[in-house]
Amino acid sequence: MKQLHNSWLVRYGFAVSVTVLALLVSLLFSNALVESRFVVFCGAVALAAWFGGLGPGLLASVLSIAAAAFIFLASSSAGLSDAELPQFLIFATVLLGISSLSEVQIRGRRQASNQGELFYTTLSSIGDAVIATNQDGQITFMNTMAEMLTGWRQHEAVDRNIGEVFHIINAETREKVENPIDRVMRENAVIGLANHTLLINRNGDEVIIDDSGAPIRSADGNVTGAVMVFRDITIRRRAELDRDAFASEITRERQRLKDIVDSIPGVVWESWGRPDLPTERTDFVSDYVEAMLGYSKEEWLNTSNFWLKIVHPDDQKGAADRAVQGYESSERDVNEFRWQTKDDRSIWVQAQSVTIRDVEGKPVGRRGVTMDITERRTSEDRLRASEERLRRVFENMPILMAASDDNGNLVVWNRECERVTGYSAEEMIGNRQMWETVAPDPTYRAQAIAEFQSYPGDHRNFEIEITRKDGTTRVVSWSNFSQSFPVAGWSSWAVGIDVTERKDAETRQEFLAKASIILSSSLDVETTMNQLAELAVPTLGDWCTASMLDEQGWLKPVAIKHIDPAKIAWAWDLNRQRVDIVPDRTQGEYKVINTGKSEFAPVITDEMLAAVIKNPDDLRLIRELGLTSTIIVPLTARGRTMGTFTLVWWLPSHGGISQNRTWLLRKTSPAAPLLQSAMLSYMNKYVVNVSSWKLR
Repeated sequence: MKQLHNSWLVRYGFAVSVTVLALLVSLLFSNALVESRFVVFCGAVALAAWFGGLGPGLLASVLSIAAAAFIFLASSSAGLSDAELPQFLIFATVLLGISSLSEVQIRGRRQASNQGELFYTTLSSIGDAVIATNQDGQITFMNTMAEMLTGWRQHEAVDRNIGEVFHIINAETREKVENPIDRVMRENAVIGLANHTLLINRNGDEVIIDDSGAPIRSADGNVTGAVMVFRDITIRRRAELDRDAFASEITRERQRLKDIVDSIPGVVWESWGRPDLPTERTDFVSDYVEAMLGYSKEEWLNTSNFWLKIVHPDDQKGAADRAVQGYESSERDVNEFRWQTKDDRSIWVQAQSVTIRDVEGKPVGRRGVTMDITERRTSEDRLRASEERLRRVFENMPILMAASDDNGNLVVWNRECERVTGYSAEEMIGNRQMWETVAPDPTYRAQAIAEFQSYPGDHRNFEIEITRKDGTTRVVSWSNFSQSFPVAGWSSWAVGIDVTERKDAETRQEFLAKASIILSSSLDVETTMNQLAELAVPTLGDWCTASMLDEQGWLKPVAIKHIDPAKIAWAWDLNRQRVDIVPDRTQGEYKVINTGKSEFAPVITDEMLAAVIKNPDDLRLIRELGLTSTIIVPLTARGRTMGTFTLVWWLPSHGGISQNRTWLLRKTSPAAPLLQSAMLSYMNKYVVNVSSWKLR
């Protein structure tokens, strides 16, 4: 229909057609319509104007006027009379007026139709849902979005009560909420839904909405219905809930961090800029600063480089240099210095900080915490003083003390260790060759280490013979208490006592006791001397010779013992040969015979050997034995020396001195009286037997 209206040919053809039809009707029914035969032309013009608009209406009007004029002229040869002319003019005016009025009516109708169409299209297209009702609450309109949210199609919902289609409850209480249309009709005002409103649609799904409702008023102001606009805010509401939850989480985290910061017994801070420059500023400092130092937060925040300004004058340079070093480093920095409090006290603090860097990795600031360590530093100072006193006690007490770490390195070597061993602390601390140093003999060292390792834990009186730096030996009794009294940094520690003199005394007593038994058990000099030589080797020496003067005054061996039984026969031959090589009798055993005094040679030189032994082969063998020391004791009875008792020591290839005989090498005085006291009573008691050897 609209397409037909848009065709000018149809519209103007329709105008011509209805005009022709009106003319035919007027002519056919001229007798019946004498007074009103022109009325049909008014109807034709009205139809043409209604269908085609103003143009076709005017065309129909012109044609109708022409047709009327034709009829007038055909019915009267005289033309229009004076009485008919006004009627004809009125007729023409009416036709033209009908065309104009029809155009106005058509335009109004079209405008109203267009507005209605626009209104419908707009309401149907907007993103909000719209439902309109009459004053009885029956639905008269709902757009597409309302259909989607409620689950009802418009043709299904129209004429239904709004409560059937729009069912809402409170999201928190799940209780039914009053329909907004009912409130609008009751209150005759615009209203909005409360928050947390859920729409339960036709399928039972729940949709979070917000809406508003307003009354529909007629031109005279009467309420004829209501309109409600609502929208799905599920996504927005969830976003709001997420945002609120996130905001709450941020608030809780901020409060938690604040509680954590407030609970730290130190100043938490953040600053920007290099810490030694006057432009450095602090933008955060915790409340604890007032309790710790007396300064307010405002003083810190409003004063540049405040931290350095309150550092003790003696510590400022060191504290600043350390802070700069930490600022430029990527590692966590620890800086200790003294701060001056507002009441002019000095407190020790420790600042631990990390560097803040920009996107390019350049340092731009620091953040950290500074804690009062005055009590700790005081305790450390007291502990250091106590440790120093204890160290001096350990260093100076007459007890050896040594300790090693987990790697076996010596870490403690006190002065008594230095005195007894001859090795300084500088030589021993960190020395992992401690055993090799004090026990150079590998055989003896292996035995000592095995015995030491056989102790399962703490032990007492572990005796070991140590070799001093000068080559002499001492016997030390060690006690280890590492497990019972552990010391940090010490894997093992022990204390020792030099028991060399005690061991010497024990050796002397043991020798004298055994010698007394031997000397009192036989009257035969040779038997007695052989038994005494057996006792002396290896108790006192490595090589022992007992010699007696014969009738001619030559010393002849009556007993020879050697630590190596294979060399005893060789020793007998060597002693027999020596009779002819000492004609002046002023050396060695003959010197002892002449003087009646013991002779001790702590070091046997090669010159001494060459002077006594003339046979090159024997001299070579003696040199290979490595004889080192000798002592010759006179055998005297009633003021007369009748023989000698000789002890010789030799060093094997390992370079050590035989254990339990070292005391004879330290000095002569203990050896001579020991042998003399053992022999004197025997020689006096059995002088008659000795005279049988024809001694002079």
